[in-house]
Amino acid sequence: MRRAGLLIVAMLLILSCFSLSKTEAFWGKKKETQEQAPKKTEETKPTEPAKPKTETQLPAEATSKIDKDQQARLEAQRVKVNKKRNELNNTEWQIEIYSLANKEKLKATNPVIVFKDNRVACLGIDGMEFPATNYTLTVQDDGIVVWETMQTSERSGVAFWRGEITPDMQSMQGSLSHHIDEENLRDYAFRSLGKKRITP
Repeated sequence: MRRAGLLIVAMLLILSCFSLSKTEAFWGKKKETQEQAPKKTEETKPTEPAKPKTETQLPAEATSKIDKDQQARLEAQRVKVNKKRNELNNTEWQIEIYSLANKEKLKATNPVIVFKDNRVACLGIDGMEFPATNYTLTVQDDGIVVWETMQTSERSGVAFWRGEITPDMQSMQGSLSHHIDEENLRDYAFRSLGKKRITP
């Protein structure tokens, strides 16, 4: 009887040890897989695409080259505009002017556009008495020279002029928008009939 009892106790002890080792092995493996899981996700994590280099990320030599090229283009444009401005200065253009509303020629006594002292004046047009004003000048890629100005007068209102001159500086056409007051707006087109040099 004693032997049978000891045998049963021994068997229970062996079984408990076996089951404990199996349990440790199970939890050990589970712990191992949990530790490996983050590593796996780190390995499979897709890499972010490289961001394209912006101008600020370019090497200093490349940036300074861009700046120098831009400065060179601006300087070339400035030289071109100054040359055309000098050609335009001290010239008088005889023009004819038409209403865009009815295509009728505007009443005017010898209408002229005068460029003098780097200012522009439009003379001889009835109801448009404006002082000479500064004007902007640009040279397009095709060589067309564009001038624009705004003139104001208490009596005559506001006039917006825009002219285009051929690259050879011999012919001009353009538009005039005359705001007599808030309710009266008249649009015109003009073109040159002749050009002459005037004394500075």
